[in-house]
Amino acid sequence: MSEILNCPFCGHEAEFIQDTCEAYVECTNGDCGACSGNFGYHSGDQKAQAIAAWNTRTGDAK
Repeated sequence: MSEILNCPFCGHEAEFIQDTCEAYVECTNGDCGACSGNFGYHSGDQKAQAIAAWNTRTGDAK
């Protein structure tokens, strides 16, 4: 599993969150609010998808 990079906006750590309906990565800085977007249970490996989305940065090769 990939390491979760720090927030690209504020530099704080981020964490993976999963509840009964969705999974996502979110910045731990309450004043920032950055989030990877939600991945529902129908979308396959939610943890891998959320971390990959979070770790993608502008300019990364597609």
